[in-house]
Amino acid sequence: MEEIKIVSDIDLKTYFNISLRAYLKPRNMLIVVFFLMIVQYTVIIEKPFKWSSEVIFLAIFLTVYGIVLPVKIYYACKRNMTKTPFLAETLVYTLNNDGIEITGDTIKTTTGWNYIDKLVEREKYFLLRSQRSFHYLPKHGFGVKGDIASLKETVKAKGIKFSYK
Repeated sequence: MEEIKIVSDIDLKTYFNISLRAYLKPRNMLIVVFFLMIVQYTVIIEKPFKWSSEVIFLAIFLTVYGIVLPVKIYYACKRNMTKTPFLAETLVYTLNNDGIEITGDTIKTTTGWNYIDKLVEREKYFLLRSQRSFHYLPKHGFGVKGDIASLKETVKAKGIKFSYK
C-alpha cells in the first residue's frame, strides 16, 4: 500500500453531529428504554394507572432526551473545541501499512491499525473509530480520488469492520 495523505479540519457542527451519533447509538438507547421500563413498572405497581401521569412522565423523558441531552453534548463539544488545541487545527493524516501518523501544529503521534475497531463511511467523510476516540477523514481532504478506494481496500485487508451510515 502506498502512503495516503489526508488533510483534515473539523468544525464544531461536524464534531457535535459525530458526538451526538456516538452517544445515541442503539445499544445506549436500549439501556435507556430498559431503564424507562423499570421505572414505569415501579410506578404502576405503587399506584393505580392514570393516563395523565403517563403523559407527564413521557413529556419529562422526551424533554431530557430530546432537549437537555443534546444541549449538554453541544456545550461539551464547544468546550472541547476551545480547550483541546488539536481539534481546532488542521491535521495531516498519513496512512500506510504500519499505521496512522497524525501531524499538526501541536501534535505528532502514530497509532497502529490494531487499535482501530471500525471504519464508518458517511456522505462527506470517513471515521476511523477506536474504543474511545475517532479520526475524522473528510473526503475532500484526500489528495487523489483513488486514495479513497485504497483506504477501503486497506481496511478490508486489516480485518477492520466497515459500515456505511
